[in-house]
Amino acid sequence: MSLGCGLIALARSEARWKWWLGRLETAGFLSSIVLMLLAAGVAFSSTKEMLKSAGWVSHTQEVLKEIGEAASGMAALESAQRGYLITGEEDLLAAREATKTAVRDDFAALRKLTSDNPSPASPARAIAAPPRAPHGVWRLGRSPSAGSKASLPPSS
Repeated sequence: MSLGCGLIALARSEARWKWWLGRLETAGFLSSIVLMLLAAGVAFSSTKEMLKSAGWVSHTQEVLKEIGEAASGMAALESAQRGYLITGEEDLLAAREATKTAVRDDFAALRKLTSDNPSPASPARAIAAPPRAPHGVWRLGRSPSAGSKASLPPSS
């Protein structure tokens, strides 16, 4: 742009070219060029914001997917435990350790994904570990001499 203005000024100073447009027409052309540059700047800014928003939407979808996987793993653990308590079959507990590891990994991934949350009440602080069973629910008691059996927690 500055090169074009410089060439026009040079040609005008050598009297080769005469500016045949009036001041009003020149101002109209210059204002249209400025408006086009302004529109390009606004479009660039809007596109940049749209890409940033799309990144956050993708991140949110990833967090929701991890939450779903963690919830599914917790449900599988609960179902296996419930089945064992009802039937006493140890086959139901076979995949328990692998499922527990997968749930721990899901919670670790959730902590990592939400650690960049700008909110002071970030969910990363609340996701310290998978929830523990509250007092007063069935626990699995295992002893080598008695085998595996379901037992109630000690009463207070």
